[in-house]
Amino acid sequence: MPQEATTTSPDTLYQQFDAALTLVGGVCHRVDSAAQAATTIADLMNASTGLDRTIWTAPMVRDAMPNLLAALASLDLHIRFPESPADVRDQPFGLSIAEGAVAETGSVLLVERDLRDRSVGLMTETHIVVCREDALVGSLDDAAATLADIAKEHGSYATLVTGPSRTADIERQLTIGVQGPAQLHVILIAEPA
Repeated sequence: MPQEATTTSPDTLYQQFDAALTLVGGVCHRVDSAAQAATTIADLMNASTGLDRTIWTAPMVRDAMPNLLAALASLDLHIRFPESPADVRDQPFGLSIAEGAVAETGSVLLVERDLRDRSVGLMTETHIVVCREDALVGSLDDAAATLADIAKEHGSYATLVTGPSRTADIERQLTIGVQGPAQLHVILIAEPA
């Protein structure tokens, strides 16, 4: 028998998500609109590279959040869409969209049906994920219905991403960013874009 989703206030869910994501080395940002999300992205890019104004963007963002892309362009950021996975290898910034987020684990749910979309989150140095705040749920149990719907779609590929890439060798030396992004920023947007 499926469990019902728990009812928790958006502020409480955000605080839980932020704490869980921070614990695993990610950074959470909470904004009201796509325009504020674009400003946050521009600030992250300016603080990190200063000169490179290019953000490699998963093609699915084009349809899902056109307002965000328009706001990024208005800030003179260069939006590039990969033609192949090789295009994004070791690029400073990548932008993806999440179908949902899980407060208890600090995870984002990426549903990428195309290798070009998937490569942005796997191969860029800093991965920025935007997600509607109303898609934030309390637990993995609460996310089960979304995951079941995704599983029914042909060719679906869902990934729960929790923090930046981490790996440890046989001597238990933890290394960040060797097999994926060294940084993960999640931007929760209150207003649907």
